[in-house]
Amino acid sequence: MKQILFILAAVFFMNSAYSQNEKIKAVFIYNFTKYIEWSGTNDVFTIGILNSKAMNKQLSAIARRKKVGTKKIIIKNFKNVYNIKKCEIIYIPKSQASKIKIVKSRNKNNNMLIISDECDGIKKGAGINFVVKKNRQRFEIRRRNIERNGVKLNSRLLSLGIVK
Repeated sequence: MKQILFILAAVFFMNSAYSQNEKIKAVFIYNFTKYIEWSGTNDVFTIGILNSKAMNKQLSAIARRKKVGTKKIIIKNFKNVYNIKKCEIIYIPKSQASKIKIVKSRNKNNNMLIISDECDGIKKGAGINFVVKKNRQRFEIRRRNIERNGVKLNSRLLSLGIVK
């Protein structure tokens, strides 16, 4: 009986920690919008997520309360990499990391910031990649990857991340 309780407590703690980490990443993603400029005159700001219910939940909570400048935030959860379109930001979770190059090649002229959660995300073409360093959520950033996608980066963001 004690083993079952221990296992249940461990599972609950792991799920809680995972949820908290997703919440932190969602806040990071929202704050990135303050340091990056997209061309275009859309009335809404769209953040796409490639098949992640946890991140969808966290970003949707932010979108209900916040805006990007004067634009309403729309969250789209894409089940398939080939359906991704018309997003200012696309978040690719670790479980979908093998698809970063596909997203990059299919959206190279769409002014899209690609954010990943994979140890080699920057090498695969993401502009920003989440990492954990010394038990803290951080992010790697590569200016060239961001600007190649037609997005303008404020250099202040570089001072906040790990430049690659």
